[in-house]
Amino acid sequence: MSVLMDKASQTRITQHRLALLVTLALLGSIIAYNLTTMRQQVVGQEQQRLLAQARMIGKNIERQLESSSLALQGLAADQPLMCKQENLQRANKRLRVLADAMPGVRTLFLTDAKGTILTANRPELIGRNIAARQYFREPQQHHNPATLYISPPFKSVLNAYVFNITRMIPGPDGRFNGIATAGIDPDYFETILQSTLYAPDMWNTINHGDGLRFMTMPHREGQQGKSLAVKGSMFTRHMESGRQENSYTDTAYATGEHRMAALLTLHPPGLRMDKPLVIIISRSPNAIL
Repeated sequence: MSVLMDKASQTRITQHRLALLVTLALLGSIIAYNLTTMRQQVVGQEQQRLLAQARMIGKNIERQLESSSLALQGLAADQPLMCKQENLQRANKRLRVLADAMPGVRTLFLTDAKGTILTANRPELIGRNIAARQYFREPQQHHNPATLYISPPFKSVLNAYVFNITRMIPGPDGRFNGIATAGIDPDYFETILQSTLYAPDMWNTINHGDGLRFMTMPHREGQQGKSLAVKGSMFTRHMESGRQENSYTDTAYATGEHRMAALLTLHPPGLRMDKPLVIIISRSPNAIL
């Protein structure tokens, strides 16, 4: 009889253990499912938040490009009159007033067909020849008065890291007759990038459509002018996708860090830009999770 009772007791203990293991496994599965779901929600929410910040930056830059484009159109149309010898002093004053009234514009100038600056808001630019500069050669070689040319970032003659936006000046016969150019003020764009920082691990950047980095916020040494247009980089994958917006979590080519990034191509159809700008905003996944 005692042997039968011992067997029954062992059977009950085994059943209790199995029930406990099943219960623990079920609880573990529920916890793992909840954690996975929560992780996916956090990641999804952060991706949308980064994209929202990229859109906000994009809208601010788009408004700046639109106003600068309109100003350049007017200057290109007025170049024949403004650049007459007797009108140059008045033209320089007009450009100074216009540049001061346009936040985000550092320089304004007009050239002749050979690349000599005829009038500018900064006296030190007048008389310089910029025929060798890419932002002059591009509209000279592909002249289209309807196109807004966006130069790759470069070191300006005033020793500032900038990019220019340019319109071709057509002559009476429609041929190339110089350029009207606005040099972008880096301080203005720093303010735009800084305004959307909401976490210490966040990093905002503006990049040229050819892949050259223009600006980062917070500032990091060695990033200005760095090319992101390499095989497999998030920038290249974004551009090859043909989509305006993308989100990736991967190793950033520029820094070698693991980042969650939102990428947005800024190319408003109404501006007819020859090259887009690309906004990249990123965070550390470890900090997010």
